[in-house]
Amino acid sequence: YFLLLLFLIQGLSFAQVSLPYAYNFDGANTLTEGWQSEFENPTALTLQLTGVAYAEYGASTYSAPHSWAFSTSAQTNGAYNQYLISPRFVNPTTDSVQLRFKCCTVIGDLHSEPFRVGYTTADSYGSTADFTWRTGIMYAESEEWQSFSVNMPSDAQYVIIHYCPDGRYDGMFIDDILIRPNTLGLEHTVYVSANAGGTVTPSASVADGDDYLLTVTADPGHYIQSVVLDGQELSQAAF
Repeated sequence: YFLLLLFLIQGLSFAQVSLPYAYNFDGANTLTEGWQSEFENPTALTLQLTGVAYAEYGASTYSAPHSWAFSTSAQTNGAYNQYLISPRFVNPTTDSVQLRFKCCTVIGDLHSEPFRVGYTTADSYGSTADFTWRTGIMYAESEEWQSFSVNMPSDAQYVIIHYCPDGRYDGMFIDDILIRPNTLGLEHTVYVSANAGGTVTPSASVADGDDYLLTVTADPGHYIQSVVLDGQELSQAAF
């Protein structure tokens, strides 16, 4: 019965998502949409900062309220590998697949956190050993958010982020994942406007997947009543 249960778990499959595909961990307090995680030694985890993490519990988030957290406990010895694996996706183009995400260390962490990124072109996988590593060791170097991007073959169907801590009290956060075709020259025009009583950054063309910072400034005697994006009013927490 136990062996049969393991077989059934491995046999689970999820519908493919089509690129571009974005995931920011904010929809629930667990992984959804076919995302998977694996931990080499679950007893080595700092439970408050592992998995889908909450800003109100001390986690860093690039877009509130959640991010993904990797961590190890100060009470353990040795390095324990941890993995975050995407759902299966389909690239509708012949362009390479690009993984983009935000990453930072735990607040107060005084050293860099190592990780690497990989992929598989297979339509299923049995373990993390089935993935090909696209990068060597990379590092989250600061508690300030950094942007990372890694290109994969056009026929990649899953991507994986491997956190490889060195056994100290460690941790790092991942947020705002974007998997997209790396189509060169793809841009979007951002149109902005403000009512009388203030100014906003002018309209601009932005490369697909890039960040664009808007600065909204109220004139003396005025205040920002609301910010509307694509016809939807943003909550105050978002601006």
